[in-house]
Amino acid sequence: APATPRGPSLTLRQDWGGRAQGGLEALFAPDPLMTRSGGAQPSRWALEAAYGVPVFGGRFTCSPQVGLGFAGTARDYTVGWRLTPEGTSASTTSALSFGLQAGRRESVMAQPEHTVGLEILTQW
Repeated sequence: APATPRGPSLTLRQDWGGRAQGGLEALFAPDPLMTRSGGAQPSRWALEAAYGVPVFGGRFTCSPQVGLGFAGTARDYTVGWRLTPEGTSASTTSALSFGLQAGRRESVMAQPEHTVGLEILTQW
């Protein structure tokens, strides 16, 4: 059902720019953006595969997911899941949805980093 998050999905995207650093002070720094980013904008490719299945009597959709990202000399691996109410998709609003994701970033220049994230999304 393409109009719902159930069934297989595959997402491929490209992001530009580096990791956020410096907080609010970096946003209002007087030096030009090009000197702070080193000139060329780094890019990152990310691929995510998920499969939505009905849970809780079909009232919700659970989507286990795996991801792979490439950024220059770094690679990201992610695994997680999302829980959304039935009848909603990524482009529509939902009452309440949850997500959990664990990741590993491997880089040539640094030790591996491990992350765990929890997402709670509510819109009205």
